[in-house]
Amino acid sequence: MIKLLIADDEEEIRSGIRDIIDWKSNGISVCGEVENGLEALKIIQETAPDILLLDIKMPEMDGIQVMEHLAPESKMKIIILSGYDNFSYAQKALKLGASDYILKPCHKDVILQTVLRVKEGIESELKNKIFFDQLQAQFNHSLPLLKEKYLIKLLNTAYDSELKLLENFELFKINIPTKPIVVAVVNIDYPYHFYEQFTRDAELMKFAIRNICTETIYQRFFHEIIEYNGDIIILVSLDPKQREQLLQLLEQIKDTIKLNLSFSVSIGIGNIEEDIHRIHLSYVEALKSIEAKFFLGADTIIQYQDIHSSVIEDALYPIAEEKSVLNCIAQGNEAELDVAIDGFFTVLSPEKRSKICFTRCCLALYLSIYHFCIERALHEDETLDHNFSTLDSILKLETMSEMKEIIINSAKYAMSRVNRKKGNNKTIEMAVKYIEENYAKDISLENISRSVYLSPSYFSLLFKQVMSINFVDYLNKVRIENACELLKDIQYKTYEIAYKTGFHDEKYFSFIFKKVTGMSPSQFRSNIRL
Repeated sequence: MIKLLIADDEEEIRSGIRDIIDWKSNGISVCGEVENGLEALKIIQETAPDILLLDIKMPEMDGIQVMEHLAPESKMKIIILSGYDNFSYAQKALKLGASDYILKPCHKDVILQTVLRVKEGIESELKNKIFFDQLQAQFNHSLPLLKEKYLIKLLNTAYDSELKLLENFELFKINIPTKPIVVAVVNIDYPYHFYEQFTRDAELMKFAIRNICTETIYQRFFHEIIEYNGDIIILVSLDPKQREQLLQLLEQIKDTIKLNLSFSVSIGIGNIEEDIHRIHLSYVEALKSIEAKFFLGADTIIQYQDIHSSVIEDALYPIAEEKSVLNCIAQGNEAELDVAIDGFFTVLSPEKRSKICFTRCCLALYLSIYHFCIERALHEDETLDHNFSTLDSILKLETMSEMKEIIINSAKYAMSRVNRKKGNNKTIEMAVKYIEENYAKDISLENISRSVYLSPSYFSLLFKQVMSINFVDYLNKVRIENACELLKDIQYKTYEIAYKTGFHDEKYFSFIFKKVTGMSPSQFRSNIRL
């Protein structure tokens, strides 16, 4: 309820205003009535009224003096009561901030409507205050996100004037001076493994990284820390002379993360820029420093000033070195293979290549090795594809050493397949020789596989791979070939030839003979006579 204070030196006017008007039904309570200005100031301090109905002419202290004694921050609304002959005072009161004025003598309805009009203004101001307080609360709640978005814009481009920049720094409560400034990027090593390991807790882990960064740098430098594109970005204001101190703190951050969170990070640092308008340059340099992790390895701190050189011109693909690697694989020469691969990577030195060129060259060699296996039928079972990683997984590799390890493993696997095939051929040669020498005997898959020291199932698979015919069909083929020679001699009966060539049943012999030659033994013999 709105509180009203009446200040007038005429008791009749005061009581009339108080009693004739039904203030309560209009949402107003009369908190007091006084006859002079001094009493008015006293009651104002005690009751803090919302509206003061103030007479201009009063003893001891008039209405103008009362207004002059009020605190500047007072939000109380004042309605002046003034006679015609005191209108100049009313004008002065309006200049001092009075909300309205009423000329005496006046009707009760005029007083009520004037007070209600001021009351409506108070309630409107209150609603606006509540609205803006809520808006401010929402802004304060969203401030960290809004600040982060603004800093991300600065990292990507300089777009604000100096004045606008200062205004936004104040608005978003950014805790760094505008110059000089440097950017450090904390990049999680092996991110694909990280997200597999912390499927549900990845955001929690990144929050932990931010906390470690804050606790380490807190009270050492003016700074801001945000997350962007999966990295933790540290913006630090520092004098160039303090760079070594910052490096020590970043090293501490890196070691603390590894010790407490059980994964590693690498940190790229851009150059110190003279003011915030150039912060995007430092950020780009920090990202380029992180790219150098591919050559320098993970779990490291890389300064742009240490890796920056003239523009790298990617050289031609090392074709001769690739041929050398493939020749070693074909020859099964493991001793020379390591030398050949080292030669390939020597040509791909980091000083001559960008990361993307290096990766492309490694992929080209990898695919050449894979194609080598396809050409030589080294892919007849699924183990080849299981050993060769997919291209997607290769592109996820974080360092040059990992890429080289993939190439070495793939090359050595291909070489093992080459050597294995050579060995397989010798094993099958022994089996074929055994069949040719013993076809007339009772040969089974079990006894022939035992003779070459292989299991029956593996021997059967190996025989089919090398000979392109299964063991039983090959055995029957050898037996029928020898039976054809015996059929040329008419002294042998058909059943005798069957037994001589390893068949113990004449009918089965005839069945197999026709299956292999397309005719019966008697038809074959008749054709010979013709």
